[in-house]
Amino acid sequence: MLPEKIRVRVRTAAVLAVMAILVAIGVMAFPDRLLTQERNIPPRQPPAFYTGDLYDALATRSYTAEELFGPSRARSWSGKLYPIDTYPPAERCGACHKGIFDNWKTTLHAKAAVDPWYLKTRSLFAAENPKGEIALRNCAGCHAPVALMQGEVGLYNKEAASSLEGVGCAFCHTVDRVTGPNGGYVSRPERIRRYRGGGDPMFASVSGLASHLLLAFPEVHRNDLRPSWLKGKEASRLCRACHDQVVNGVYVQSVYQEWQASSYAREGISCQDCHYTPGPGPSKVSGRLVAGYGAKRQYHPHVLTGASIMNVPDREANVENLRAALAMDVALSGRKLEVIVENKSAGHSLPTGAGDLRQLWLEVVAWDSAGRVVFSTGRLDRAGHLAQHAVVFRQVLVDKDGLPLRRHDVWRAAAVASDTRLSAGERRRVSFELPASARRVRVRLLWRDAHADFIRSVLKKDPTRFPVIELKLWSGSSDESTSL
Repeated sequence: MLPEKIRVRVRTAAVLAVMAILVAIGVMAFPDRLLTQERNIPPRQPPAFYTGDLYDALATRSYTAEELFGPSRARSWSGKLYPIDTYPPAERCGACHKGIFDNWKTTLHAKAAVDPWYLKTRSLFAAENPKGEIALRNCAGCHAPVALMQGEVGLYNKEAASSLEGVGCAFCHTVDRVTGPNGGYVSRPERIRRYRGGGDPMFASVSGLASHLLLAFPEVHRNDLRPSWLKGKEASRLCRACHDQVVNGVYVQSVYQEWQASSYAREGISCQDCHYTPGPGPSKVSGRLVAGYGAKRQYHPHVLTGASIMNVPDREANVENLRAALAMDVALSGRKLEVIVENKSAGHSLPTGAGDLRQLWLEVVAWDSAGRVVFSTGRLDRAGHLAQHAVVFRQVLVDKDGLPLRRHDVWRAAAVASDTRLSAGERRRVSFELPASARRVRVRLLWRDAHADFIRSVLKKDPTRFPVIELKLWSGSSDESTSL
């Protein structure tokens, strides 16, 4: 017969085992109830500058959503400001999703709130707007959404670290719905719920009972941070909120509109199918293992490669994506030179986004038998400007007086004077008549992140030293005829 102490231990172990089984059954049957509980986030009192009186920091009057977030169209789910650090930083997500976090760190999303180009343009906007700092909420809705939700826009670059993170994991994954362009979204951080056994938000810690429950039942975590509408081509609506911008009735950015008019939208290819998958163009991702419990999940690379070259750490990836998205065919027959430029794998126009800034153009140079230049177009002058007759794929915005915007001052936009960008799938033929003396010809498709006026007046840099990227190159001789 077993000693009494051993019998007690056996009975205790049996009881604990039965309790563990019952808990496990309960968790498996009702994971949404037993694993999580809704967050109750108390509203934050608007900071002093919202009151119009810097000494009235403890004002208790009620504020409307327009007063808190306007003129941006962004809104919080509660209609109130959220306390500082409501949105956990991306590095906490990176504790489990290291690959995604490392991807995100290299993107413009990660530095949207502190990008020097943005800060310089924002200062111009504040200086020219009658509402001053308050008007910056227009910009913050997309560049610093957490700062807007936490009432930190207009604090003269003294925002909390969480507000300066840009467009991070916790923000994007808690957008509850999109209502239109110009930051037209509803942010709902209440969806970041708490796991039983841990007081922090579900991805604030990777130790203890909370993390084990999270890893054992990842569906709850996924459903919390990916709303049901964020699937298939409908997921592109998430991008619309910030990548469509309308000023004075003019689309100064129209990425979503361009996609919607393309064959990509008709075929059900979303923004995420290109920008959250490996390599250029649309593709799919395969299942990868995440930390713990061997649960297979879809690993979506968050590299978000786009057209900007200067402001991202991995410039070459963006260059390679641009090269892959474009094609150039050239034919030379006697004096006639024909060039076809094609946007073959971008689901929107090229260039897109800040189309008034980015430059994509053709440079053609011909030499005679003695090596003298006898024809040229698309070459930069000594000040770094493109000549008027150059073949440039761009959008030209003008102010109310019909003058082109030179400083990316899109708040002045009154009309689109011209739009020669390449729409999705478009093949455009351009012809040149060369002089009879032309013998050797070179054609290049070139890219620059910004035009000379912006580089000089806003960035305070020398346009002649600003990088020009060669995307395509063709060279030939008039003695060898080619055809398209």
